[in-house]
Amino acid sequence: MLKYIIFTFLFLSNVCLAETLSNNELSKIEKYLNNIHTAEAEFIQLNHDGTLSEGIFYLKKPGKFRWQYNDQPIIVIANGKSLIYYDTELEQSNYIPIENSIAALITRKKIKFNSDLEVIKSMKTEGAMLITAKKSKQKDIGEFTFVFSIEPFELKKIELTDANKQKVSVNFINFLVNPSKKISDDLFAVKDSRFK
Repeated sequence: MLKYIIFTFLFLSNVCLAETLSNNELSKIEKYLNNIHTAEAEFIQLNHDGTLSEGIFYLKKPGKFRWQYNDQPIIVIANGKSLIYYDTELEQSNYIPIENSIAALITRKKIKFNSDLEVIKSMKTEGAMLITAKKSKQKDIGEFTFVFSIEPFELKKIELTDANKQKVSVNFINFLVNPSKKISDDLFAVKDSRFK
């Protein structure tokens, strides 16, 4: 929690000194994201209503992620076809097609800015880089922001802004890229037979 607070404070305090990212810096971000095949991290999530949640995040490209919360029975899963909200207590699921969710952007095998992803904003401060993008052909589903620390260069935060302008910020702790421990496909399955 302390590292999250310090990083956020330093980034915000330097926004006034920010400059737009160069093409080389955009390419560096693309390369970093495209070299991620699997990932695992703890996270702290700031919800649009001001509440905080914590949990564990798993990623397996292409198409799969899992957000598992410590303080609530909800698991959010992308299984390559659908985005699923699963209640572990009620064993009930709700889903939307994955292509209709801006959250699925992080599961792409390859990311290419200024192609099918339109860059809305990019900036570099003394200690961080930020880029905000949206789908060129689905502008109404929201925006996705990546925030990276520069030294070491790693993903620290993502922000998702939906079509209603409600924002969720997720800060990663110990973001492990391509960890040696295999991430099982079982993490991206639910008991509801509709999504198997």
